[in-house]
Amino acid sequence: MNGLKQIYTYCKKHWKKGIGGLILFVFIFYIVPDIQWDQIREAVRTVFQHPVFLLSVVLLYAFSFYLKAWAWKLLLPVPVSFFTCLYGLWYSLFFNHVLPIKVGDVVRSYLLYEREEHVSLKQALTTVIFLRLLDLLSLFILVGVGILILAKKVGIIVFLIGTGIGILILLFSKSIRKWLARFSNLKMFWSIRHAWSIFGLTFFSWICEAGIAFFSIFLVLNEWYPFLSIWVNSFTIIGQLFQITPGGFGNYETVMAFSLSRMGIGWEDAITVGIVSHSIKYVFSFTVGIWGWIRYPLSWKTVHQWIRGRKKS
Repeated sequence: MNGLKQIYTYCKKHWKKGIGGLILFVFIFYIVPDIQWDQIREAVRTVFQHPVFLLSVVLLYAFSFYLKAWAWKLLLPVPVSFFTCLYGLWYSLFFNHVLPIKVGDVVRSYLLYEREEHVSLKQALTTVIFLRLLDLLSLFILVGVGILILAKKVGIIVFLIGTGIGILILLFSKSIRKWLARFSNLKMFWSIRHAWSIFGLTFFSWICEAGIAFFSIFLVLNEWYPFLSIWVNSFTIIGQLFQITPGGFGNYETVMAFSLSRMGIGWEDAITVGIVSHSIKYVFSFTVGIWGWIRYPLSWKTVHQWIRGRKKS
């Protein structure tokens, strides 16, 4: 029994890194050798041939954060600046792309706490965890609906992987278990004012974010796949729970290539779509991160203190 307990404790502590490492292994040995650099260069050239299209999907991607910021503002029990919420999200995105660990939520929580004197640190952290739960709920709904509609192409493998991820999250995710222990379950959410608006904004934001995948698929395949884009983006974002590299480099491309290949897209085309899509998101994250630093300047020392303070708490 002690041996089983030790195994369980070890798995609970390192399960995310283990899955992330496995995905990175697949990326290095199965994705990298099949990258078609000529195809990627052609896709990049095609980007500049559709500047209006590119601007439209980037604005749609930016709009997804606008919706998330409004959801956060509505959820907070005290009035706060919308722009504090928005820049907090941009900072979160930026730090998740420059550090190998996902600390963006910590940074956005402390930013809100420091900038808004009426918000306690507990309120900031709790609402961020709450919104993350709504993110997961939205993504699993989108993936589940996609599997039901596209079942013949998606296949049982993707269904089993998605189910397994959901079980692992519920069993081992420390932040989610803490939240569930504190609030019992999601039922309390529906008693909150603007509950349906908050959920609707969160849910629709993930549909808007799929614009980048939609654009990338069009660049590579020269075909329109709106619903596939929403499904594959949602599945890929769920895979980012196992991020162990800055921005989930390697993870994102692997999960997206796998999910697209399950839909009948050629393996090499699927890899190119994943690389192009992730590259656009990298450029966006650094752009809004720099802009956030100009408008809401922070020092690295301050951010480091916030991260250390959260680890100790």
